[in-house]
Amino acid sequence: MFQQLSLFRCSFCEASQALPLTSLCQPCEELLLEAPPLCPNCGGVICRQFQECQRPWAQFPQELKITSVNARYLLIGPCYSVLKSWKKRSGVYFDRSVFRMGNHLSSELSRLNIDTIVPIPQDLKRSWELGGSPAEKVALWLNEYFMCGVKQALENSSLLKTRQGELTMKERLEHALSYTVKPGFDERLNGSRVLLVDDFMTTGKTLTTAARTLREAGAKEIHLFCLGKKPLRAIKS
Repeated sequence: MFQQLSLFRCSFCEASQALPLTSLCQPCEELLLEAPPLCPNCGGVICRQFQECQRPWAQFPQELKITSVNARYLLIGPCYSVLKSWKKRSGVYFDRSVFRMGNHLSSELSRLNIDTIVPIPQDLKRSWELGGSPAEKVALWLNEYFMCGVKQALENSSLLKTRQGELTMKERLEHALSYTVKPGFDERLNGSRVLLVDDFMTTGKTLTTAARTLREAGAKEIHLFCLGKKPLRAIKS
């Protein structure tokens, strides 16, 4: 069986043999760049080195009460290309290559007390194209660690349904994005500690918009998690 699986080609470069029970060859696995501990105030990648937030102008709104921000990988160069390929070609072996906890992330998550995991909703058409919602796949992976359950509690209520990935950075920041809590979930979210999950985090607008909806529904704490985090250099206005 192991010999047969080792004959599969790498899902990313397609030129080298994948390792047994994975879909990436060793050089491509090494392209996955682990994210450092992130700043809970702005999601930045360097703030924790200085023991305080270095980007006060980019901090999350205080009323959201974001308790922690974590990511598995940094969306930089080849790492971004591998993860983007995973979104389009996800499968059991590719998932196994990507969904690996990592020592520092395991340490960060061990400090969290989570009641429920809520993924960012994906429209049905896009989920069909991708073979399932990437955010939900990440949430289910995290649930293997927390064992607290995944709730599809949010729905996209934006008038403009354009995907964030189809917009420029400027358009993303101006995009009128909104979410609502599905009927029946308000009571279950009230007073809870929620881990809000998305696949990629670029501007942070999707996660903070959803976080605001959860806070209005009564969530006690909100923790953010994304599979890949894009380091941004915010410019002070």
